[in-house]
Formats: sequence, C-alpha cells, structure tokens
Amino acid sequence: MKSETTTKVMSYEDIKKELKERNVLLSDIASAQKVSKAAIYNVAQGKAKSIRIAQVIASLLGKPISQVFGDLYNQAENMTKEERVNSILSALDSNTPLPIKSMAQ
Repeated sequence: MKSETTTKVMSYEDIKKELKERNVLLSDIASAQKVSKAAIYNVAQGKAKSIRIAQVIASLLGKPISQVFGDLYNQAENMTKEERVNSILSALDSNTPLPIKSMAQ
C-alpha cells in the first residue's frame, strides 16, 4: 500500500548548508523577496507551503523543486489559474466531477 506521507528530499540543515556554500542566508532571501524571515524559514523547514518561496530556494540551489522539497509541491497544486479554469470548464462540459486533490501532507 502506498504511503500517504510526503517526504522532503533535502533537510532544512542541508538547504541552509548548500545556501551558505553560495554565500546566501535564508534571511537574505527574505529581504530579497520582501517577505518575513519566518515565511522563508517555515517553507525551508516544511512547516508552511509557498510555491513562490520554494521555487526561489530551489532556483538558488540550482535544483528542481522536487529535488529540494520532494512531492510537497505536486503538479496539481502548481496549476495556473488558466489551467484550473479550463479543468473546471472541461468537467462541466463533460458532466464529470473534478478529481479530488491529494491529501498527502
């Protein structure tokens, strides 16, 4: 049976270490993105979700988001508004329900 847990590929300490090797602190990212330090720290620790912050962290590490955060930011959650609207229209046109979003956290 498939596990319902989400695994992070990189630990918080690994993220901090690799950023430090690039002379970047999490607080630097907060300043650059004009968000609170807590927002950056919480995303890096997996305590909060923000696709924008996660993408910034992954980009600075030169890795795909899935290599840094595992499946925490799955494809369905990363749909654009246009894709979500098209999905709704398609479901209405075909009189079928929308698929249930994965509850894995």
